[in-house]
Amino acid sequence: MLIFSIIGCEANGVVQSSKSNSEVKRNIISLTETINSSNVNILEQINNSELMKIYAEDLDTEFPMEKPILAPEEEAALKELYTNPRKVFAEIAKEEDGEEFISLMTAIVEQKDPEEIRSKLAYLLTVEELAEFDEQAKRLEVELQELAKTMAGFDKYLHWMFGGAFGLLAASAAYKALKWWASPWARAAALVVVSVSAAVVVGAAKEAYDYIDNQNGGNHSVEMADFWATVKGGGTAGTAAAAIDLTLSALFLNSTVRWVTLGIFTAIWWKFTIQALQTGQRIL
Repeated sequence: MLIFSIIGCEANGVVQSSKSNSEVKRNIISLTETINSSNVNILEQINNSELMKIYAEDLDTEFPMEKPILAPEEEAALKELYTNPRKVFAEIAKEEDGEEFISLMTAIVEQKDPEEIRSKLAYLLTVEELAEFDEQAKRLEVELQELAKTMAGFDKYLHWMFGGAFGLLAASAAYKALKWWASPWARAAALVVVSVSAAVVVGAAKEAYDYIDNQNGGNHSVEMADFWATVKGGGTAGTAAAAIDLTLSALFLNSTVRWVTLGIFTAIWWKFTIQALQTGQRIL
């Protein structure tokens, strides 16, 4: 939406100027490359009837279906932007405060330091507008921090769930070999060991993959806390599997019944794990 405001400068009566320097030219090239390399075309999204239908069905939407989102001149400006971005940005740079607009846009696109972006924004806003911006920025920062805390906790929860899921899978597979053991307690201990061992392998493999992918441009957190959350999940699930086996053994149920029960428990755990991943909500 910031682009809309910038492109609309001429329509708002901004006076033309003839400013030009090497920094502005560099900024124009940077913005042009960003537009040309971007897979996001705002105009295409707005003209996507299915996407806009989804927006219109949202009670909080700003895009009601019965009203056009863009005025004809705004749509024409966007078309020109995607057709010849360098020309558009060069024209903007000629307007009064145009170089400052271009500099601000470049700082945002290149993800410069927030203080640098604010200093560029301060040049274009009134004192009251800047104070309102600062207030909104602080509010947004608090909301993002709360979201980060929530997601961090949920991330550990997912590691725990997947550790248990893979641990149970390994325990179920190993049960065929373990079910003939004479001592139920030895068998139960083996189930815990197998489950934890599987979680250790999965947890280490996941963190190793994230580390390697980060070297190739990925953006993953590589933490021992994630590894231990996975291992704890394997330990919890393995203990539950051992408890199930000991209980059924005490009821004098045969090994086939115990194995089928363990398989059902494993399937349920996997279902909850996938459901948590898809919904973003805790299940267990």
